[in-house]
Amino acid sequence: TTSSPSCANAALLQTAKDNQADFSSRASSTIRSNFYVDDCLSSQPTVEEASEQIQEVTEMCSRGGFNLTKWTSNNAEVLKDVPPKDRAEVVKDFNLEELKGEPVMERALGVKWKVQDDMLGFQVAVKDKGHTRRAILSVVRSVYDPLGLGSPFILRAKILLQELCRSGIT
Repeated sequence: TTSSPSCANAALLQTAKDNQADFSSRASSTIRSNFYVDDCLSSQPTVEEASEQIQEVTEMCSRGGFNLTKWTSNNAEVLKDVPPKDRAEVVKDFNLEELKGEPVMERALGVKWKVQDDMLGFQVAVKDKGHTRRAILSVVRSVYDPLGLGSPFILRAKILLQELCRSGIT
């Protein structure tokens, strides 16, 4: 049903609340603040903290009936502690040395993540529909950016559309 994502999110938050006494505050906070739909996006300053976070969040979620999979990291040391069956497909056999020059891309919330370089980006497919206001609007509306990372670029296109409207250009 349409309420399923809401129900899943409520159950996830309740899991964090019910189990917060048994885990670090970081694990509970991660569940409350770093899950977006079905993606957990988090960054840690050290390999040790990242590995601990993965273990704690996975265990806490499993107590609530959630099986977390598709873990990804740009650090091979972090992934060593994650069973290959629980890793994202692109990093099942992750070895930074073997992957030099081959970009490993992962997606989360419409954003592409270039794993080795730890860079975020967008991929916009611009189809030649002519040079009309409608064609520009189609491209602008095709960019899914819930985090607002592409706003500085999208805003320029929206300003152009605004100017075209004011000028009466179709």
